[in-house]
Amino acid sequence: MDHTLAVDVKGMMFIIHEVGSRMIEGDAPGGVIVNIGSQVVIAGSRRAPQYTAAKYGVIGLTKSYARALAPKVRVNTLGAAFMETEALKNRYDWTHGQREQVLSQTPLGRIAKPEDMVPPTLFLAAEDSRHMTDQFPLCNGGLTIVGI
Repeated sequence: MDHTLAVDVKGMMFIIHEVGSRMIEGDAPGGVIVNIGSQVVIAGSRRAPQYTAAKYGVIGLTKSYARALAPKVRVNTLGAAFMETEALKNRYDWTHGQREQVLSQTPLGRIAKPEDMVPPTLFLAAEDSRHMTDQFPLCNGGLTIVGI
């Protein structure tokens, strides 16, 4: 628990604070901060409640810094779902039924790869999303659609 909170909340807070402070100093032009969160805050996790708590912390940091750094800096969090990284592919629960369960509940019918998160992350950082701050869009293949 301590490690998860230290990395996902405390570490992220230090980074956002340091980078955000530099973006608003003096004549700095501002910028955009895109955090990576998780759809686990919608679904919960019976396996890792500490991870869920930490990802809620990321949303809290996003909200707080979106206010603190505005109007020069926008802060958003992308809500990612399961991504087939090497770490996930090697987890016991993933290789013993969880992958199939997640697939059966995902309307788009596939598990994301890390590169699937690049376009929505770039969108949040781009001028096309210039009027978005404090947002938490999900990129999860529809996994959290209610009723599925």
